[in-house]
Amino acid sequence: MGDNLDNPQGEALPRWFQQYVQEQQDQLEAAQANERQLRTENKRILQENRLRLVRNDSKPGKALPALLEFYGDADKLEAWLQQAKAKLEVDYYGCTEYVKFWALNGSLRGKALRRMEAWVREQGTPELADGNNFLNRVEFIFKDPQAKERAQRKLDNFRQGSKSFLEVFTEWQSLLLESGGGSWPDSAKKLSLDRILSDDLVKAMITVPTQPDFESYCSILKETDDRLRAYRARTSSKTDRKDPVASRNSSIEGGQQKKEAYSRQVTRKPSVEEMEWVATPIRAAATSARRAKWVSQEERDLRRQTGRCIRCGASGHMIKDCPYGHPQRPVTSVAVRKDTRKEKEKAKEVEAELEDPVTDESDSEN
Repeated sequence: MGDNLDNPQGEALPRWFQQYVQEQQDQLEAAQANERQLRTENKRILQENRLRLVRNDSKPGKALPALLEFYGDADKLEAWLQQAKAKLEVDYYGCTEYVKFWALNGSLRGKALRRMEAWVREQGTPELADGNNFLNRVEFIFKDPQAKERAQRKLDNFRQGSKSFLEVFTEWQSLLLESGGGSWPDSAKKLSLDRILSDDLVKAMITVPTQPDFESYCSILKETDDRLRAYRARTSSKTDRKDPVASRNSSIEGGQQKKEAYSRQVTRKPSVEEMEWVATPIRAAATSARRAKWVSQEERDLRRQTGRCIRCGASGHMIKDCPYGHPQRPVTSVAVRKDTRKEKEKAKEVEAELEDPVTDESDSEN
């Protein structure tokens, strides 16, 4: 072996060296093969994990109605969020987060879809998609920061008035939840509810015993309010039956007033065209003092062709529902001259009639 190493010719490498080089090459090839196999296995595992995130083995259920479409309106956000959360918990319980994410995105429309587009493009991957994050993002973008404060102001100024207790209680409860009072104790809710009640209902509740819980208190309020309304209806019907002559006279007076209003308004027989855009005299007397502006016949024809109100020119209603009174024809100089001429002629006739008796008396004296 030493002779081969010291051989200056270098014609052939020693056998042991050749074996060593061959072993090194075999080990290198084995390491490369193992590395390729490991990369292939890792790629397969990543692909399976990705498919596991995307693939939905269980189909969504249909226990709840279809998710409402959301257009980005702040006043409809809370209702949409509540339905979306219930939909994910019930119908999408066995689905992947990727499926939940894109199911929620599929219900967005208009402004909501445009404002969420960039974020959805970034977060909508199988690894990052999450249904709860989607709902949080929607709430962050579209929730009105002043909604709670406005609801609190409305709640402070809210009163029952002439509404029934059930109607006013529904509105009060909605404002209470919007203002963040859903977690208030029953005593605080009771104080807030007492502030909106009418005086009659408060007086009727004086002799009612204190209720142990808030729900029982609301039930007693509703029952008392129903009894008050029934009593008022019964007493009003008795009053009508006691004095039928008075009610008949009042109806006759009302009819007489309508006739007088009609006679004041009717000065001449309107034409067919004017009847279409000038209301009947009775309706004109019942409307407000605001009158529509007088326009030409061409403008009225144009309004009729375009489907607008002939009287005021607005869209969305016809002449029978127009809030304006009938227009008044403007007074022109020609009409003034005619009226003045007629008055002068009448004055001359009156003077002639007054002068005739005087002439007769003078003749008789002569």
